[in-house]
Amino acid sequence: MVALPMRVRFRGITAREVALIDGPAGWGEFGAFVEYEPAEAAHWLASGIAAAYRPLPQVQRTRIPINATVPAVAAGAVADVLARFPGARTAK
Repeated sequence: MVALPMRVRFRGITAREVALIDGPAGWGEFGAFVEYEPAEAAHWLASGIAAAYRPLPQVQRTRIPINATVPAVAAGAVADVLARFPGARTAK
């Protein structure tokens, strides 16, 4: 288990806990949010196990667009948060 500190509280947490899975195909990760019910978290776990145990598909692209996630911050802090995501064209 790895705990990654977050700059801003998000979904009520200040650290993101992630389980790393070392498998024959490489590393997988499981990091469902704590409020997820078992049925929903199971999809995240299955994906992490698949990444560790199944070969990755052939690369289709060399760049992937990112989105910015804006936590519940004061309106005056939004620009600073968005500045951490250069190139993002979508925010949620």
